[in-house]
Amino acid sequence: IIRVAGPWGPSLITRFRGDLMRKWQHKFGGEHVETVGDYIYHLNAQQATGETAFSLLSGLIGWAKRPLCERFTALSPNIPVLFLYGENTWMDPKGGLDLQDRMPEHDIEIKEVPRSGHHIYADNADFFNTEVLDFLAHRSSA
Repeated sequence: IIRVAGPWGPSLITRFRGDLMRKWQHKFGGEHVETVGDYIYHLNAQQATGETAFSLLSGLIGWAKRPLCERFTALSPNIPVLFLYGENTWMDPKGGLDLQDRMPEHDIEIKEVPRSGHHIYADNADFFNTEVLDFLAHRSSA
């Protein structure tokens, strides 16, 4: 529906997804909250490359065709890894914790991003940026 809405797309997003407008209004201020609707519209109005990639990488009901956990053991122990999971995401941190247990010679750090769902980089950008920069800064000489 969004793709065929043309110039009315952004206003439809703003009208029918008010939850998203409220979620992000603190970043844009009340007078510029329509920026969120414009952004979401333009993400979804384009060719569905993300959806296409997801379908190619996924098996039944979203399970990965080639799970990272099965390939991760080939990673050099010299490469540090940071897993970040949102406090309220649908993703289960069990995979990261399992890898950390199975690969004790690797530098694997796992953190939960508070006040965030799946989109941790946007839901709690300050925490996300601090954690990533801190992780990189402490391992830059490795």
